[in-house]
Amino acid sequence: DLTGLPPTLITTAGFDPLRDEGIEYAEALAAAGVEVTHLNHVALPHGHYNLQTLPGATAQAMTALTTHLRSALH
Repeated sequence: DLTGLPPTLITTAGFDPLRDEGIEYAEALAAAGVEVTHLNHVALPHGHYNLQTLPGATAQAMTALTTHLRSALH
């Protein structure tokens, strides 16, 4: 039972072995009435937040993440 869980942020990547499970979990949370934000970075691989080889795309993903977190905390 997922009802009553706190607002949730889920990030997935297009080339991520956990992508499908992340998407399904976001959908299940939403169906249970949980406020959920799903950021899906379709062109990035798993672990993209740690990659220095994709500075532009990684920076955009990190900006989206920090923007959401800042708005949730203020």
